[in-house]
Amino acid sequence: MHRHRDSEIQALSDDALMKLLADESPQALPTAKTAFRILFERHGGLVLGYCTRIIGDKALAEDTAQDVWMKVIKNAKHYEAREQLRPWLLTLTRNTSLNALRDRRDWSELDAEEAGDENHADTLMHLMEKSESNQVRIALQQLPSPQRTALSLFLIEELSYEEISQAMTLKLSTVKTHIHRGRLSLIAALSESGGRK
Repeated sequence: MHRHRDSEIQALSDDALMKLLADESPQALPTAKTAFRILFERHGGLVLGYCTRIIGDKALAEDTAQDVWMKVIKNAKHYEAREQLRPWLLTLTRNTSLNALRDRRDWSELDAEEAGDENHADTLMHLMEKSESNQVRIALQQLPSPQRTALSLFLIEELSYEEISQAMTLKLSTVKTHIHRGRLSLIAALSESGGRK
């Protein structure tokens, strides 16, 4: 019977799982724990990956990801079910990660002018395919944090500009600027490392 209940919960949408997680009554505790476990299985990698890309330090990113999940539990009752868990979760992850960075060092996010288009996309993808993954990782890590985050979400997580804008709580034009400038820097870094081979 308990197994059957778990499989029923497993089939629920993210919004339905958040509703179960928000129920703080003692009799709902086992169901809430199951709901949390399923949400973590579905989105844990995304949260940790986003924390790592923003922070750059694996140990701090892991601690920050745990903080994010504690906030998910704490704020479950305030979550508005609109099939928007992923952007909500990415925004929560971003804010928690930036707070972790501010706590660790005096850090402020760069604001960029509007600009950028889809130029250089083919060049960048070609260079990334030719380069070793370690070269790409090192080149990405050397970008300013907003560019690294936006470009990673675009290239690795394959989020749209609109989803990145929501997740980073930035204007769409600013996101495009970060991606455009990040691409140019990445192309320069990968071209240079390729030339040294």
